[in-house]
Amino acid sequence: MSKLINSSDFVNRYSLSGKASQSGHVTIDGAVDNFVSAEQLTSDLIVLATAPAHWNRDDPVGFFMDWEERGGGEPVIWIPADWKVGTQVSAVLKAELASSFANQHVILQLALNPSEGEYLGTDPTLFDFDVATPCVRIVGAVGNWEGRIPASVAGQGADLLLRLGPDRQAGEIVSLYGAGSAPGGSWVEHIEIKEADLQTGLRVHLSPEVLTPLVGGHLTIFYTVLVLGNHIQGRQSTFEVESHQPRPFFPSQKREGPRDSGSFDEDLDAFIQPYEGMAAKDRLTFSVGVGSDKIMTQYWLYSERVVQPEEVGQALHWHVPRALLPINSGVLSVLIERGSGLPVIGLMDFKFA
Repeated sequence: MSKLINSSDFVNRYSLSGKASQSGHVTIDGAVDNFVSAEQLTSDLIVLATAPAHWNRDDPVGFFMDWEERGGGEPVIWIPADWKVGTQVSAVLKAELASSFANQHVILQLALNPSEGEYLGTDPTLFDFDVATPCVRIVGAVGNWEGRIPASVAGQGADLLLRLGPDRQAGEIVSLYGAGSAPGGSWVEHIEIKEADLQTGLRVHLSPEVLTPLVGGHLTIFYTVLVLGNHIQGRQSTFEVESHQPRPFFPSQKREGPRDSGSFDEDLDAFIQPYEGMAAKDRLTFSVGVGSDKIMTQYWLYSERVVQPEEVGQALHWHVPRALLPINSGVLSVLIERGSGLPVIGLMDFKFA
């Protein structure tokens, strides 16, 4: 989804990046892991992106360019772009301008100008322009410095990637620190730089045991480099670890709203669709009672079940005879507890006609 933004306040828009779609992700031709080398900065750079499908090709399109050391009085830079085939967008960042941002963290964002003073923008993307301390990235994350780790990625583990700056040498020690929002999600690792790392960067695997406890929270990563007894502080990156909220649903009379609702003449039948991270031995607790959007205050009936191997990837069904329910309306909830990590819950209204 695109966002309506004001070009005079570019930096404040970063807080909205978690709500945008991946459409509009910006790349620079030839950049490796969003790192632009000193040699590349001596030539014009080709900036590319795929626009959201609903953008109007008759409106002006381009890229906002910002940089982290920008003073408050300096304006952001607008780089006009051209529509290419379909939703492809391309622009040229001149070498004279690009080279002036050497050793800077540069932010580029695709934007559409449908009316005077207003723009539609997508997720901003950060690039390292020949910087000594590139930012840490997580493979599979959406966004590359203030981004999101999908629940499906967290459940499988993910690779952390740190490209080394031009001043790094073999034998130096990099200390990577992870600060998670839940116990068990924080760690530190010390790595000696090898010759091959100077070309490929450092890669560290974050296991599901590290990421799963952080579902619904965040992970902040930063690093230092030990050089001749001195610690050089690297750049900090923060990632939200998304949670997938499984929700029960009823097969009849579903409607859109804060919670789907169902109306029944006789028995109550509820289903849980297959959810991200579904695995054998997940424990599900179905409950019926009364409550609010966030909590049930009184229970009449509950039933537990454990997901069997043959049920993984299948919808799960819960049947409640009308005679067991002494109420005409209430809330049905499902609590899903996994082997590790925080439980998730879905709530839904129901009523009998």
